[in-house]
Amino acid sequence: MADEHWEGALENGGVDEDELIPLPTAATIAYYQVTKSERHYGSQVEAAEIMQAAAIALSTVAPVYWGTTRLTTREVEDALYRPLKDKADRQSLEEFSIRRGDLKAAILTLKQARTTFRPK
Repeated sequence: MADEHWEGALENGGVDEDELIPLPTAATIAYYQVTKSERHYGSQVEAAEIMQAAAIALSTVAPVYWGTTRLTTREVEDALYRPLKDKADRQSLEEFSIRRGDLKAAILTLKQARTTFRPK
């Protein structure tokens, strides 16, 4: 059921491939399309960890934007990776986005790589 919902999430006829998708939305779509999971997580903490992992996976195969500015590799690391390494507070994923076309390509790449988003 969840699979059917997320499978067509990026298919809105006539929508611009350059449209910026908020990173939390992109991470959610990617998670469900790549894992084919129907699981709904019991806690907000668990869901946040999964979405952080999905956002990091996306950032390895697609450019991430802050507003309309494409982030450098260093900026992505500071925003997404460093808080996990340093056990620091995470920056809100709401501040970042991915272009629709890049998200589609990233999902295909992650599916081909058989990526899993489970935090360790």
